[in-house]
Amino acid sequence: MLVSFDKMQGLGNDFVFIEATQLGNRKFSADEFRFICDRKLGVGCDTVVLYRLESNFVHTKFFNSDGSEAEICGNACRCFGVLLSQRFNWNHFNIKSAGKDYEVDVCGEKVCVNMGTPSFAIGKIGISDKRIDPMNILSDLDFCEDEQKLFADACAVSVGNPHLILLCKKELSKDIIEKIGARLEPYPLFVNRINVSFVQLLDHERIKLIVFERGVGVTLACGSGAAASAFVAYKKHWVQSNKITVEQSGGELLITMNDDGTVQQSGEARYVFKGDFEI
Repeated sequence: MLVSFDKMQGLGNDFVFIEATQLGNRKFSADEFRFICDRKLGVGCDTVVLYRLESNFVHTKFFNSDGSEAEICGNACRCFGVLLSQRFNWNHFNIKSAGKDYEVDVCGEKVCVNMGTPSFAIGKIGISDKRIDPMNILSDLDFCEDEQKLFADACAVSVGNPHLILLCKKELSKDIIEKIGARLEPYPLFVNRINVSFVQLLDHERIKLIVFERGVGVTLACGSGAAASAFVAYKKHWVQSNKITVEQSGGELLITMNDDGTVQQSGEARYVFKGDFEI
């Protein structure tokens, strides 16, 4: 079967977008999603996005490079803004994913996505132990040797998908981030696994972020991770401003805490190329 796709990226976090109606009743297996994501054998991406257009809504499903399904992806939402603005002149629309709506606005080269209201509820995060306090979870995590001493604080939150936010006392090496991230992502305390964000404070309105993404590993950027990390930094008074610049390896995102409790991310996204693959 020949499948058409669009390749896009947001701050280096890259995606293969596939319009689902062309598939008919055909469903991809986890192995096939892994093949599409493979950078040597397939197209190559962090995440495959299946979508279907309806009125001014986009119905979506996100599949990680390990074949697992994710609830939402902030960078992919911004990519949708570029894709649908260029193709159909859609500059304002909603994305529906995992029972939640995300509002998208395209303003020139910037795309804004309202990520909704983050939650510290145990059920929404997917924490197995009801005695746990998600806002103070550092002592409940699985660390080796002196690893816990690397962190000043930790918090778990959901922005539609689950995130563990670790406040680092200093800049950590890539090896340490990959080692700790790979251990905490499948930690049994988190029933649906979890994205692990490593946050370093730069000043009162800027943070540095590296995310070990669930089902992917370390990526150049994570939009939902940026929203979750900025929200936690604001709520826990690690920073003072309600507008936080999140610096990642792939570039910067501006995260704004709105008066209604919702969180908005703003940044660039890019169209890369169009193609077909046989599966």
